[in-house]
Amino acid sequence: VQYGKLILWLSYDQSQYCKEEMDLLSRVYYAKLIDIITHCCVIERKLICPYHEIESYSKYMNNNVLHKYLSTTAQKFFLSGESSLVAKQKISILGDYSKDEILRALRDIIKNTDPFRMSYYMQEDNFIINEHDYKDDWHIPYFNIINMSSRYKDDLNKRIEENSTWRCLSNSANQLSLIVVTKEEENKHVVHIAVSHAAWDRLSSVIFEEYLIKLLNPMRTFELKLQFSYKDYVKETGLVLDYSFDFTKFMSVADSYLKHNRSSRIIGEQGCILRLGTQSFDFYQKSPWDFIEILLIKWIELNHLVSKDISEIPLFIIQEDRRYKKKDYTDNLGVFLDTLPVTISTGRHNTLPLQLEVEKLQNIKKLNNLNYLSEISNINPVLASSLVRVNYQGIFTLDFDEIERLQQEVNKMDNMFPSPVSEIYINSYSNYMFFFYPVHEQCSTNIKLIMQEVCDQFEGDLS
Repeated sequence: VQYGKLILWLSYDQSQYCKEEMDLLSRVYYAKLIDIITHCCVIERKLICPYHEIESYSKYMNNNVLHKYLSTTAQKFFLSGESSLVAKQKISILGDYSKDEILRALRDIIKNTDPFRMSYYMQEDNFIINEHDYKDDWHIPYFNIINMSSRYKDDLNKRIEENSTWRCLSNSANQLSLIVVTKEEENKHVVHIAVSHAAWDRLSSVIFEEYLIKLLNPMRTFELKLQFSYKDYVKETGLVLDYSFDFTKFMSVADSYLKHNRSSRIIGEQGCILRLGTQSFDFYQKSPWDFIEILLIKWIELNHLVSKDISEIPLFIIQEDRRYKKKDYTDNLGVFLDTLPVTISTGRHNTLPLQLEVEKLQNIKKLNNLNYLSEISNINPVLASSLVRVNYQGIFTLDFDEIERLQQEVNKMDNMFPSPVSEIYINSYSNYMFFFYPVHEQCSTNIKLIMQEVCDQFEGDLS
């Protein structure tokens, strides 16, 4: 086969066969080949990804509704956009597993956790979450694509992608998840999951994969049984005890900051990979937030978000919330998120109090069953989307694929990636830090170069 063409050479013994006979044989052989190719093309057209198989996943929303509750503040934040923000993941399962074994393990997870049985709908200005009953015949699309053409595989991936973005239909139930399984090699399955961030967070991806591996273990002794449900978390989030956090002061700082920057506009997003020296890397490992504060102060200054009158900047730090309630939700799937309201002062240098402030807010949260995001949204519903969020994911180890993806993101953003997102993302691998940040229109400096200079300067100071 050369350049997409099949070339067949026939050689023969002239003492045994004549040229006319071989010409006839080649024409018959050619016709048979055309018949086979035509047959395969007809079959492939019939097999062009059965769209209804993937669409049928949503029929779980016809199941009875077991529980119904008002969305949490975090869920409402993720559902309020034009289309639901979706977490997507592909999990490769290596091993000689049958279709039944793979689907049985996935159905076990669906049955005993909440996110894949959720849907939602709008009621006036609120989002109502439904938790549906589980049925043993739960439909999970399964495709054996080992011998399928690249065209078929591309079409399948396209269909999965199209069915992984959901727009809110106000008068009907809306799905929040999708699971599709493909068998790609004799000993390799891939589980494609897409779940709205209103039902899923980063830790859920880790927990889900751990459950799947345990349930597929042939020596399995693991039984998936959770003591509490997401519904319990929703109830508990609404039960706030007395607390010692001064919301009034934070709201005052936020009000002054937003008035000062009311004409400031985010024009895009950039990313950089920062190399940390030995001393600064050691410092970062011991007090991550103290090191991050150095970068945040410089980012604030370069974007001209402060003045001689405004030196305190309010920020939200995204906080995982499973371990800060009275009940234990450590093993639960779902969106367990809060935001810690912190203020950073550009007027103090090298005192680095952010680590202590984060720990203090976490202790207050734990002792008083407090969800800062809910309380602040009750006071000012739009503040959560007005301030910059810091998303530090240092607890998650980056694998090779994630590192490659982040590197590609950095390269893509060499000039500027158009984005209105007001979020700073931070993670690290070895002594390298990935730092993604929004850029305001008044910024006229190459932030990438300055950030590396800040790290180098800090390394020199420590040395």
